[in-house]
Amino acid sequence: MQRKTSRRNLWIALSLLLIGQTSDPGYAQKNVQRNVTPAGVWDLRGVDEVDGEETTFLATLVLRKSKQGGFEGHCDWLGSSGSCGREHVRCQFDAGTREIKLVGTKLEQVTGGLALGNYRARVSEDGQRLEEGAWSGEIAVPGEWSAKRIRVR
Repeated sequence: MQRKTSRRNLWIALSLLLIGQTSDPGYAQKNVQRNVTPAGVWDLRGVDEVDGEETTFLATLVLRKSKQGGFEGHCDWLGSSGSCGREHVRCQFDAGTREIKLVGTKLEQVTGGLALGNYRARVSEDGQRLEEGAWSGEIAVPGEWSAKRIRVR
């Protein structure tokens, strides 16, 4: 009788351990690679510097799948220097490295010194952030940026 009770208690303990691990909401994220994509709406923050003076930029980046492949969208910029406007972008995404490359194609409603840019960043493993971002361009001042996905509930 003692041996049956011990085995039963062992099975119960193992079952509870397994149930506890798999019912953890983070368990699936930790153990399964999610299919990440840059498509969506992003809250972007960046900074560049000219002659020791920093300009902070806030933007909303909207990306959607393109009919031609890749992604396309726009970025609505607002700089601490007063510059603002909309930049249309094309985006390529490497799912293996999670790297995105954006190219500005057209500016609209520009006030101040916005310029078309080239951008790169990496989509985080959970798909909720754009990290290690940098921008440059022919006449654009090089800068750094990051973004977080805006979740609509």
